[in-house]
Amino acid sequence: GNESDNLTDTINELALAFFYLALGSFVVSYLQMGMWMWIGARQARRIRVKFLQSVLTQDIAFFDTDAGTGSLLTAINEDSVLLETSMGEKVGTFIFSMSMCFAGLTIAFVKGWDLTLVMLSVLPLMGISITFMFKVVDSSTKKSQAAYSDANSIAQQALSSVRTVFSFNAEEATQAQYAAHLDIPQRMGVRQGLVTGTVLGFFQFTMFGAYGLALWYASKRVRAGAYDGGTVLTAFFSALIGGFAVGQAGPAWGAFENGRVAGARVFDMIDREPVIKYKSGGKKPSSVKGEIAFNNVNFSYPARLDLKVFKDFTLHVPAGTTVALVGQSGSGKSTIVSLTERYYDPLSGTVTLDGIPLSELDIGWLRDQIGLVSQEPTLFSTSIYENIKYGRPGASEAQVIEAAKASNAHKFIRQLPNGYKTTVGEGGVQLSGGQKQRIAIA
Repeated sequence: GNESDNLTDTINELALAFFYLALGSFVVSYLQMGMWMWIGARQARRIRVKFLQSVLTQDIAFFDTDAGTGSLLTAINEDSVLLETSMGEKVGTFIFSMSMCFAGLTIAFVKGWDLTLVMLSVLPLMGISITFMFKVVDSSTKKSQAAYSDANSIAQQALSSVRTVFSFNAEEATQAQYAAHLDIPQRMGVRQGLVTGTVLGFFQFTMFGAYGLALWYASKRVRAGAYDGGTVLTAFFSALIGGFAVGQAGPAWGAFENGRVAGARVFDMIDREPVIKYKSGGKKPSSVKGEIAFNNVNFSYPARLDLKVFKDFTLHVPAGTTVALVGQSGSGKSTIVSLTERYYDPLSGTVTLDGIPLSELDIGWLRDQIGLVSQEPTLFSTSIYENIKYGRPGASEAQVIEAAKASNAHKFIRQLPNGYKTTVGEGGVQLSGGQKQRIAIA
């Protein structure tokens, strides 16, 4: 009959509408997740580059007093991941959930504003409990991240000096030290779990209590003739969808909080201004004679300001001369090199090159003029060729080989199975001390 045909037409129209809705949902969900994750990855890459750039332009005093390798590695690896999540995927999830919440509550208010207000009457209690939970999470996260940084420092030191650890049978002591630092995150995790579980339990209790209260109130309004059953169900389930959407936004809000804590550490580093600026825009003389002079220099290391290394120290090294500094340990021999490289500035007095104070010279230019070979050279875990080229990134292969010949390294390099392509291992462990020094000289 006509009624059957009309019902069939209506169902077909609704089915087609749901198909279009599903298609639109697919496109919007793809854009929501794909675009926001792309934005998060792109921003995280920029932040990581900026972070490392800031670290590598800090003065040496920063590494003596403020920074440990573990905390820096934690920031560039773990904190940047938290930032990426909070700026990408979770933003899309949060926008989606809040949009659903807004739509659901709007429909609920239109259909039954007083019924919706009854359901929302518990929001202040829920808001207070959630705020308390986030404060606990914030405090616990900060303490956990600090402890993880210390633990990472211990692990990094042990792994980079694993031969020393083995030689002193310090494996168990290192493990115990590492485990001790992990006790703090464990305690914070338990505390965070207890508080989160209690708050979420209270959250669920108040939410379902609100549903019960709303149904009781709705039954009274239906009996009074203010609403019919269809209106009540529409308002109730619309508000229900809005409430569940808020629940879906909870993890995203937690990610934002973790990202905020991580971002504070990362951006503190990015925004830090070094005392000695690498890009100082100083003088770049066209030629260098090599005369070095220390004039009434007073100096203490930033980490030990109470210990005076130099007091009115004066030294003159004429250009073209060879000078050997001899003295007992702690007498300041290495400090002279550090001040000459301008790793530090003296507290008073001046250090000059060819009569020009080092503070007036461009730092990059100054260090290009100095070849430094430490008692224990540091080589990078790459090929011999790349290690030699590190001192002059634009050098050709012929120049690299010429430098190796000048340092008496070419002969032993050619005898290695892979020649200049031989990987030296972390810190140059594949080479002898003398071989490492000759490569460093090159």
